[in-house]
Amino acid sequence: MPANQYLTTPAAVAALYAAGVRTTIVQRGDSSGDQSHVIPVLAVHANHGVLVIDAMVGGATTNPKGLNMANSYVDHFRIPVGRVAYVNSAAAMNAAIAGQLPHAMQKMSLTTTTTRTVNAIIASKANRTAIKAQFRGQKMVGAVPAVALPVMSPTVLLDIQLDQYRQARGIPLNQPVVVLWGRKSGKRGGPYPEMDHSTTGMAQIARRCSALNYTVLIAGDIPAAKIGPAPAHNFGNAIWLGDFWNHWGLGGDRSHQIRFFYVLSKMLKLQVPRLNLVHVGMRSGGLDMYGFSGQRIIYIVAPVTAAGGVNDNRMLGAFQALDAARIAGIVTSYSYGRYQATRIPKRYGHGARYRGFSPANLNTLVAQITASLA
Repeated sequence: MPANQYLTTPAAVAALYAAGVRTTIVQRGDSSGDQSHVIPVLAVHANHGVLVIDAMVGGATTNPKGLNMANSYVDHFRIPVGRVAYVNSAAAMNAAIAGQLPHAMQKMSLTTTTTRTVNAIIASKANRTAIKAQFRGQKMVGAVPAVALPVMSPTVLLDIQLDQYRQARGIPLNQPVVVLWGRKSGKRGGPYPEMDHSTTGMAQIARRCSALNYTVLIAGDIPAAKIGPAPAHNFGNAIWLGDFWNHWGLGGDRSHQIRFFYVLSKMLKLQVPRLNLVHVGMRSGGLDMYGFSGQRIIYIVAPVTAAGGVNDNRMLGAFQALDAARIAGIVTSYSYGRYQATRIPKRYGHGARYRGFSPANLNTLVAQITASLA
């Protein structure tokens, strides 16, 4: 766990500086989605660190979100403890965001962090290998063994556990897999409510993909109570995994979640004929974790109009750069996809007629999913 808990900003940054950090990424404790953009930069730049700042009401320190995130950098994603600092102070947040960091240390914005992540992925195979390993651990070689033996490494033993979980949930290996990710943090008071999913829209995708004989997995913030026989919430033959990683019986380790889908995708690729897996959902930092770790994704946005939509300037550039590198054959192991609907696929502020995807949008999106699975 980070040693610099509940310190003032100067003390926390001084500790980073003493550990050799010369560039600090300042991350708000309520912006957990940005963690997926920070990890790749830390993976390839040894002199970079992250300062996570919570601004808790009244100075409360009970289970702050930012502290959990700071701990996860070290405990789950293997970032050295000396490169992670945490503070809990509204004044510290305001000062750090304003760029008032001591020790002549450079402050990196999260927009720059996203650009650095994409550039690092494109730059070299060594970078891509380091970034993938930072997210999901060691590379998997061959199929998951059927039986655990005492001589096996902890990673192989974990893979056996994850594959046993797959079997227990009834996930087959004879069909392509589409993982549908829900997001409703905006509804809970978080940022960007316009990027929350439409349950009706997710159900539309699930039914169409089920009809194409794809295995559909429901993950993220789509609670079981929302899935039912009603036509709008009929998910076809989809398999519900749970409403987030700490409810799956896999523990609260987010890297285990990434590892689970990595192992599943590798097992699918070993089939004859070879099969693939793609993650689909509204734009989110959680989806970026899969995209930046080398798994196939398609994130969904809608243009900014009077009827809603999402300002996608930050991630549009990331998509364009990665897709151009993929087409050019520079980055063949990445498939970071994007789909722009003509209208926001949810009711957000508009009335029932905007529930779900339009027929034309749904057809185009399912065609893109099919192409990604090829």
